[in-house]
Amino acid sequence: MVDEKYKVAWKRRATIKFASLYHVDHRRALRNTHLLLSIDPYRCANGVANFPNYPFNGYLWIMINNIIIVYRVRPKEKFVSIETCYSALTGEAAEIFFGILPNDDIDE
Repeated sequence: MVDEKYKVAWKRRATIKFASLYHVDHRRALRNTHLLLSIDPYRCANGVANFPNYPFNGYLWIMINNIIIVYRVRPKEKFVSIETCYSALTGEAAEIFFGILPNDDIDE
């Protein structure tokens, strides 16, 4: 028995943010995103967003090709909706998704 794949679609705001990312192989990132999320979007997630004042709390997230993809899954429709994305190379992403705070004490 073959399990049906999930359909993966990007929201408009996610597409715009994705297009503006630098130092990214966009083709590879798109291919890997669709491949991973269409097979089993729950298993490949790095976690569930649960951050103070974050508008996408409760959504799943994954890091693919130095891009953090925030998405939600509608299991009945077999549909994955990519809501937004971030460069994983920024301090903002490190703080939000990995809890790495900037070092305020710099030795001089």
